[in-house]
Amino acid sequence: MKRLSISDLKKPVKRRTRVIELPGGFTAKIQGMLEGERAAFELRNLGPENKRRVNLRGYIVAACWVDDDGNRMMSEEDVLADWWQGQTSTFTEAFSEPCMELCGFDPEENLEAELEVAAGNSSNGQG
Repeated sequence: MKRLSISDLKKPVKRRTRVIELPGGFTAKIQGMLEGERAAFELRNLGPENKRRVNLRGYIVAACWVDDDGNRMMSEEDVLADWWQGQTSTFTEAFSEPCMELCGFDPEENLEAELEVAAGNSSNGQG
């Protein structure tokens, strides 16, 4: 096994991709984020007191769903569009969970945080 060096890290990386199956007989190609993209995603999706933004499932799908050339299929603005908001929660969960896993997020942890924000019960040390 070769020891990792800085020059190894400076080489272009191949993004991890997967084709996932979705409800309704559809498939979608998703790709993982690079470290800089993940850091920017986390920064955009953390609000005051580290509360996760509601609609996190949509934002992770927007960040990861790509066409065969690696171009994003959905923008962050699309997350608030009627066509996305009108999808079933079963569909959005089936789409977002593989995206979260591919990017190194824990789907259960993020979902719990999102629900706490939506309910206004985020645990921020105030009981």
